[in-house]
Amino acid sequence: MKLPFGPWLPDLPALGNPGNTDAKNVIPGSNGYMPWYAVNPYSNALTARAQGAFATKDNAGTVHVYAGDATKLYLLSSATWTDASRLVGGAYACPTDTQWRFVKYGSTAIAVNGADAPQAISLSAGANFAALAGSPPTGRHIAVVREFVVIGNITSAQNRVQWSSSNNSTSWTTGTNEANQQDIPDGGIVQAIVGGEVGYVFMERQIVRMVRVPAPITFQFDVVEQARGALAPYCVVPVGSGVFYLSADGFFYFDGVQSQPIGENGIDQTFFSEVNTSYYDRISAVVDPVRKLVFVAYPAGGGGICNKILCWHWPERRWSYVVQDVELLYNHFGLGVGLDSISGTLESQSLSFDSTAYQGGNQSIGAFNSAHKLSFFDGSSLEAVMTTAEAQINETGRAQVQEVAPLVDTSSATISIGSRETQHGSVSYSAESSQNSAGICPTRSSGRFLRARMTIPAATTWNYAQGVDLVKVSSMGMR
Repeated sequence: MKLPFGPWLPDLPALGNPGNTDAKNVIPGSNGYMPWYAVNPYSNALTARAQGAFATKDNAGTVHVYAGDATKLYLLSSATWTDASRLVGGAYACPTDTQWRFVKYGSTAIAVNGADAPQAISLSAGANFAALAGSPPTGRHIAVVREFVVIGNITSAQNRVQWSSSNNSTSWTTGTNEANQQDIPDGGIVQAIVGGEVGYVFMERQIVRMVRVPAPITFQFDVVEQARGALAPYCVVPVGSGVFYLSADGFFYFDGVQSQPIGENGIDQTFFSEVNTSYYDRISAVVDPVRKLVFVAYPAGGGGICNKILCWHWPERRWSYVVQDVELLYNHFGLGVGLDSISGTLESQSLSFDSTAYQGGNQSIGAFNSAHKLSFFDGSSLEAVMTTAEAQINETGRAQVQEVAPLVDTSSATISIGSRETQHGSVSYSAESSQNSAGICPTRSSGRFLRARMTIPAATTWNYAQGVDLVKVSSMGMR
């Protein structure tokens, strides 16, 4: 009797669950789960908690990586962060509930934090940021929509978006070459802006579309989602032609016309029962386009550190989670480290030679660990735990499981059987059983309701786990 690893659906009852009851430290695939890896420090530390990071390429294809904390902005050179803060104006004052937001506009990177004047740096020659010219507004969010720089959640009006002149990020005088502003009256404050050919403004209670129209209007604003908006401002990320976001009623995918629930009857209830509601601003989300995954780091429990990461595989709409401490997730482009720059012995190298750090221009998921260091998920594999749904194998009574075969490509996986006699009883797990030479885990576990838990130890090499096969099961009648 095969029990496949289905979607992780912790919000549903264990009995008859069409998916898994646990999927820890793995990422979802189409027919099972794959390993995930420990965060591995790469750089020196920022002076304080990371509150934003950005990687981009200039017009010549050269990669530039920036980060920010409460008082400084940084530039990454090789594996070293150097202070790239402004030389005039003193230390920055990025609020504790805000992240630095960055965009590339032509040959310039622009950063905002909601408290300081927008900052700009030349991608090709800049060593330090400086105030963006043209007296732009101070705001928390920034995007590029068509040929305009758009800033939202303005200090003087949190429901306002304001945009620069056409093709000029240093001209902000209203009425000059189409520069203007728009207050959105009844959606709450601006929580995020997604740029592109069409702009989307995520409010607290609305999603508003910005469509380019001829001067003098510049943009037409249309409410496309009336009673739902973004709850966590830094959990709004483009995915393909749509947008992934967290609302007050769960996780959604907005396709440009309407929002589709993607966590309902799956993980929404579990998420809201765990997340620290005092730190929605600490949640960060990134997209892995290669593996077609969205990662969401959030603080679970009483602290403000993000200690859990949700993983969403958008082709299959399947979830899993990772237990790991990070301050921030962001999309990274590798600067590239030549192998000829390596010194010392092979044993002394802190990075694997497969690390994305050596691959210039390649996109990967970057993270800052709790020591404020840029890190990558290229350490050893984490301990993986996958638990099937609960089944009543013998519909007229109890059953005993004697042999189980893990459907996974490693001999290191162990199996434990969870059993209980009633639906109101607690689940009791048997001791972990290792595989014998035939790939069978011997066990003697009995009960009316049974489930199987597979554990793969940390640092194990494996590729795919598909489920378990209950090779030998016997009926035991009524208790």
